Amino acid sequence: GSGAPLARVIDRFLVRRLPAQAVAALAADATTALPARGLSRRQPRLDALASGAWTCLLSLPGDWGSRYAAVSGDANPVHTTAWGARLFGQPRAFAQGLSLRNAVAARLARHGEPLDWLQMTFASPGWLNQTLRLTVVDHRFELVGERGELVAYGRTGGL
Repeated sequence: GSGAPLARVIDRFLVRRLPAQAVAALAADATTALPARGLSRRQPRLDALASGAWTCLLSLPGDWGSRYAAVSGDANPVHTTAWGARLFGQPRAFAQGLSLRNAVAARLARHGEPLDWLQMTFASPGWLNQTLRLTVVDHRFELVGERGELVAYGRTGGL
């Protein structure tokens, strides 16, 4: 209504298996501030049983990618079909990053987390046909897959 922005989003993407010369060029680029080494091996750190911790489940059914594609236009086959995911070297389809960010933000908002800003880093894919666990402790959160792998982590805050 007022024309004021609802959010400012800054996205950064990582690419695996870069040639050595491309990695060397990145090291010289001052805009690559995100440390990515070991990100896919990072383990969950938040204790779901800690005092004040809150958890909830986020189900990713097999049609999650197709349903999100219908409203977002992001119908990339790595998110919508098993064959498309395999074609791009993935074992199965995984959720679109924005769909997970939106789902996490909605649950955090319902829980009463301050969402004047939201920082979220993806550590591994959120595979379809699984249920993820969202844990929140002191405005920090983690999204963990059924095998205990860290899918995403971040924090929220108020202005």
